[in-house]
Amino acid sequence: DKDYQLRTLSSDFGFKKVSLSNLLLTLVICVCMVYLATIIATLWNAILMLLGYTQPNGSTDGMTVDILFLELFMTAVLPGFCEEFTHRGLIFYGYRDSGFKAVIVSALLFSLMHQNIRQTGYTFFDGLVIALLFYYTGSIWPGIIVHFINNAYSVLANYFGINTAISNFIEPHPIITIVLGSIFFIVASAGMFFSFWKMRKDAVKNGIIGDRPFAP
Repeated sequence: DKDYQLRTLSSDFGFKKVSLSNLLLTLVICVCMVYLATIIATLWNAILMLLGYTQPNGSTDGMTVDILFLELFMTAVLPGFCEEFTHRGLIFYGYRDSGFKAVIVSALLFSLMHQNIRQTGYTFFDGLVIALLFYYTGSIWPGIIVHFINNAYSVLANYFGINTAISNFIEPHPIITIVLGSIFFIVASAGMFFSFWKMRKDAVKNGIIGDRPFAP
């Protein structure tokens, strides 16, 4: 019947419940991803500048609270749901029998969809992380949560001048920045690796995936 078809379609596209442990691991992965993506974005923009790309100037001067909430809705809420449904739902579902190819293709199309060369590097990385979340949990909700937090942080960082404050700290303290950055990079990488390892272990135990990684 129609109710059964709707439930089946909803399940196929990942609208499933997520365990509390996976939600906690998702938050850890999200924090690690945001930091690592920042590093990747910095390196990617440096490469673009070496190739002759000129960064356009952006400004948030005059952003009111009303505009802030509108930005959060348009940049974090809508993309968090719609883009995840498209890339981790439709696209990943379409390539679900292609092994790791589903992760790569969904991440690549997610990156190219933004149509902004400055975002290509870190959005591809984000796409890989979120695709793995979808694969190991069998649910689209962790990706929606991570996507929302990532985009909301970007909006809030610009509004409160966090990016400017970080830049002002980095310029006069390059050595301290490199040391602290390296430590945080190692911690973030280790945190993400451990969280995915634990998530994969639970996924095999609960029958979400098989023992062989990315088997059709």
